[in-house]
Amino acid sequence: MKMNEKLLSICIPTFEASNYLDDLLKSLVASLVDFDHLALEILVSDNNTNEQAAKFTKNTVQSYSQTLPISLIDNPRKDLLLDGNLLNLLERSTGRFVWFICDDDAVTETAVQEVISVLRKHKDNLNVLFMSYHESDENLHILERPTRPEINEEGRFYNRDEFIRATDLQFGLVSSLVVKRVSTLNFNLQDYVGQDSLHIPMVLQLADINGGYVIKKKLVLMRDNNTRWGASSDQIIIIGRLFGLFGIMHRLQYDKETIGWVQRYFFKSISRTILRCHVRGPFDKLEAIFNLKKLYYSSRAKLLLLILLIYTP
Repeated sequence: MKMNEKLLSICIPTFEASNYLDDLLKSLVASLVDFDHLALEILVSDNNTNEQAAKFTKNTVQSYSQTLPISLIDNPRKDLLLDGNLLNLLERSTGRFVWFICDDDAVTETAVQEVISVLRKHKDNLNVLFMSYHESDENLHILERPTRPEINEEGRFYNRDEFIRATDLQFGLVSSLVVKRVSTLNFNLQDYVGQDSLHIPMVLQLADINGGYVIKKKLVLMRDNNTRWGASSDQIIIIGRLFGLFGIMHRLQYDKETIGWVQRYFFKSISRTILRCHVRGPFDKLEAIFNLKKLYYSSRAKLLLLILLIYTP
């Protein structure tokens, strides 16, 4: 590691954060008790176009400037939503690794130290890390119910195709991901910008290098019902991520068995949840299709998506 290079950049994309951002920063303060701040930096990239919301975010960040190594950075890509925030943070951060944590999530008291411990041990050969998570209510109280993924063994490396299964495809949760910054910047990520799913090609391409590391312990708190996002928006975003997932896996030549497992997973587990457009009428189907026009994935993925949209029972 280069002299003065931070080991970890905790990067927070925020949008109309309200009290959510404050909750996240409080959890980071608790996780960094008795911890050497020199090993990390915390960056917040604000996607607010509303002046009052932007001022609130600025004041929130400033209120933690004495307790956290935190900075608010300008975001010139506000029109690109989450993807623009992720790109901005990736390019402006200085850490060897980047942990994206969305403003509506939080971390456990041991999260930062446990992540840092893994990164220090495997800093030379780790490109992507996934950690498990708790589902919580709006007040960050853990919900007592089974949460994917339930991984039986201790944290360890998996090869590329094993990594997909070991994470149970839950790397769609941005806050569960740590990526090696230099490796990620080597990819042409602009091809995937536009559907709030930039982290999907990041993970798949990084895992294609030498697999990925999975931490068994649940270190992230994910709010189960985020009231900022409507059901229709959620469907479009998740459909876009499904669309991109299949396209990238084909492009990177993941084995047919793994791709087949992913397809069966979606049909069995969450197809009725994420593809409910038929219930909401033909207008929503058209809305979903037209909102996917910026994606650049394989024709096979486009055909699969269209079939799913029309024929999901």
